[in-house]
Order: sequence, then structure tokens, then C-alpha cells
Amino acid sequence: SQSSLLLSQRSKPNPRPVRRLTAGFPLRHLVSGDCLPAASSLAMSSSKPRPAASSSGDLPADALYEVLLRIPAKDLCRLRAVCPSWRALTSDPFFIAAHMCRHHTAPPLLAIAYRDDGEVNSVAISGLSGNIVKRFPSNGYEIVLVNESGDAVRRLTSKGDIIRVARTRLDLVCFNWVLFSQVFWVLNPASGATITLPIDFSEELVHELEVKGMNKWHCQIQSCAIGQVSSTREYKALRVSRIGDRQVCEIITFDDMNNGSWRRKQDPPSHICSGHKMRWVVVHGMVYFLMDFYSTYVETGVITIEPGSIACFNLETEEWGVLRGPEQVQMFVQENEDCSYSKLELQLSLAELNGCLVMVHNIHNISMDLWF
Repeated sequence: SQSSLLLSQRSKPNPRPVRRLTAGFPLRHLVSGDCLPAASSLAMSSSKPRPAASSSGDLPADALYEVLLRIPAKDLCRLRAVCPSWRALTSDPFFIAAHMCRHHTAPPLLAIAYRDDGEVNSVAISGLSGNIVKRFPSNGYEIVLVNESGDAVRRLTSKGDIIRVARTRLDLVCFNWVLFSQVFWVLNPASGATITLPIDFSEELVHELEVKGMNKWHCQIQSCAIGQVSSTREYKALRVSRIGDRQVCEIITFDDMNNGSWRRKQDPPSHICSGHKMRWVVVHGMVYFLMDFYSTYVETGVITIEPGSIACFNLETEEWGVLRGPEQVQMFVQENEDCSYSKLELQLSLAELNGCLVMVHNIHNISMDLWF
């Protein structure tokens, strides 16, 4: 169960700037990287002291050892050609064993969507250093709109559209288009295989629209999240759409053969923040959304949703729940006269860190509170 109590951790007054990548999100390690030659069983023993390294220039041997120990294997393999002493050190079984211990887990990879100068959309898998591991062409679309007589009246293509990456940490990546948001597809970066999820709405939602005399084009998709059920390892995608002033929810269970269809589920407990901003995240089979407290405040003039509240959807039970936000976030506007509820909403975001749900409060771009 998720605790509604979140703890605060204040960052340092002048945090180091963080590089950001547009439309990127971490993945588990998918592609095996280069590695040093395996050490022998005798070399793996830590009972013997490490050998002294020859000095290179003015750099002491111990300092050189510590520096090379921190360099990834792929780059270290290139550095072995610098000089004989570096090659001797990096080939030493004790150094190899120490390097393997330090780099026993591969760093995460990023899925990045981009559009080049020729307006061609593609997807790239990149390391944290910025090196591109793989590139994949996008699944474009072409849609022809017809009138009641069946005559084509308009053609829509993906050339002027932009790809958006669903924020999750899995071995699969989910994308959709910004303008024609009904098109979702899932990419397996390891194999390059793609699955296009059904475009149509669920039968239950289509029936609701027909009863109200509304066309399905009145249903605007706002958010889509993908996650994995912890117990069954099934992949599911959650879709939130807006019809007028309502938000509706659909879910799909899919596999490699894409044998699935969207199913209508309970509406969110209240309006949730949507769009491309970092207002939702998936953690251990739970999808978390920031609740839209400001819109209800504008409509009613009363705070009916506590600032910082979170709506959570359980992918296994397919039910909604609500978490209270940090008490300090709820009181922030009252305690800071220069802040309003509209500013507070813009300052809040959600993230996943080491398997934990984190609420980030960016205070006037000066400092950040991280609530776990």
C-alpha cells in the first residue's frame, strides 16, 4: 500500500544545473555494452593488494588507478592504446576485478523522440553520456477525412506532428503523437519490434457518446501511461480522455501479438493534470497523477481539492485511489504572499527515483523540495 505521508528533503541553496533532454525518459539496460576481459578466479580474490601502476606524466600512480577505475568499459578499452603503462594497468587481473565490482550494473538508457531538419520524426536510444545506441524510424500516419457522401475532404499526415514519449521505466517504450493523439505504439528497443495499439475507443465509451448524440471526435485524448502488473508481468496502457468537462478512463492489456482492446473503466476521482508536462508517473504498477486543484478553485472559488493531492490508478485491480500531498505544500500559498494557487500548480511535478514516488516542488527556480 502507498503511504499518504511524504517526507521532505531540502536541496542545497545553489543546486548544480541539471542537463535535461526533451521527451526523454530512462529505460532499463537493454543493450549489452563493451566489457573488459573477464578476470580469472584467482584474480577475483580481494585478499591480495592491487599492483602499483606506472606513473603517466605528472599523474601519480594511485591517482591514475582511481581515475581509470571510474571510466566506463567502452571508453577504457580505447584508452588502453594511450601508452604501454596504461595497457598494462587496464589488463591487470586485479584492476579488471575492481572495475567489474564498481561497474556491476549498467547505467540506464534514455528513449528520445526528435524531429530532424527535414521534419522526419524518429526515436533514438541514448546513453546518459549522450552517445546514441540505436535509432528507429517512426511509424508515421496518413488519415483521410471524408464527408457523408464518402468524398475526401482533408488529409492528415504525421509530417508536421511531433512524437511524445510516455514517462515510464520499462523494457518497452510507449509513444504517441501530439496532434493526432489517438495513435499509440509500443517499441521494444532490444528487438526493434513495434506494436500499434488500437485507435478506436472502447465499445462502452462509443455507446455513451451515441446516447448523448456526440461524435467520437469530441473525445480528446489527454494522457496515456504504460506500466507492468507486478504479479502477472502483464503490460497495460491507461488512457485518459476529455469529453466536455469530464475526464474518462480506458485501459488495455496487450502482448507481443497485440491481442487486446480498450475497456472502459471508472472515471478519475476528480480532474487530473494532463498533457506533456511532468504531472504523472508510473511506479511499480501504479500510475500517479497530480490532481488539478487550481481549475476547481477557479470554478468554485473554494479549495475543494487539497493542493498537492495525487490520484493513483492500480494497474492490477484497475481501480482509482487518492493520496494526500505533503502538508507543507498544502500550506505554501497561505505562508507565502507572493505565491498563488496558479503558480503553485506550475511548480509541482511527479517523478520516480530509485523505485519511489517523488513529488518535486520547484520553488521560484531557486530551490527544490523533494517529497518521498
